[in-house]
Amino acid sequence: GGHVKDEYASSIESLLRMDPDLISIGEVRDTISARAAASVAKSGHVVMGTLHADGLAGVVNRLSDPHLGLTREELTTSSMLALLQYQALVPVLCEHCKIPFNKYEVNPQEPDDRHLLNMVNALKSPISVPIDMLHVRNHAGCKFCNHRGQSGLTIVSEMMIPDDYFLGLSQKGQDREAWHDHRMRYSDRDLT
Repeated sequence: GGHVKDEYASSIESLLRMDPDLISIGEVRDTISARAAASVAKSGHVVMGTLHADGLAGVVNRLSDPHLGLTREELTTSSMLALLQYQALVPVLCEHCKIPFNKYEVNPQEPDDRHLLNMVNALKSPISVPIDMLHVRNHAGCKFCNHRGQSGLTIVSEMMIPDDYFLGLSQKGQDREAWHDHRMRYSDRDLT
C-alpha cells in the first residue's frame, strides 16, 4: 500500500518540477489517482483524466465517492473542474436496411417497442425533432451488415464548462438539478 503511494506521489512531484502545460492522469479509479489529479489541479496545472460515470450529472457524485475520496467542497472550486465531457458508444444503423420510424410497425405488447414509442414521443414534443429523421434498426439486417442491422459503432459526446451556479448546486449534492439547469440555460435544444 504505502510503497505504491510513495512511488505515485514521487512521479507526480517529478512531473510538476518539469512545469508541464498538461498532465494526463489516465483513469481516475482509486484514492491514489484521484488525490494525484486533485493535487496537480490545485497547483494550477491543467490535468486531464478519465472516469466511469453515468453521464455529466454523475461526475461530481462519482469523484466524491468514498472509494475516490475527494470532497464536494474541493471538487466544486472554480479551478478544479474546468471542462466535463461524457462519451458513449452507440451502434450505427445500417444505411442499406434501416427502417424509417414512420414505416415501422410498433407492437405495443413488446416492452422494447413501448420504450421506443416513449422516446419518439419525447423527441416530438417539446423538442420537435422531425419524425422523418428517425430510423429503427432492422433486426433481420441485410447482406451489407451481415444481418445485424448495424454497421459499427460511433461516439456520442456531451461537453460542458461548469459555471459558478452549477458548481454551487453540485456542492450541495444537487447534481441532477445542476445539470438540468445548466442544460436549460446553455443548450440550443436542437438535436438535429
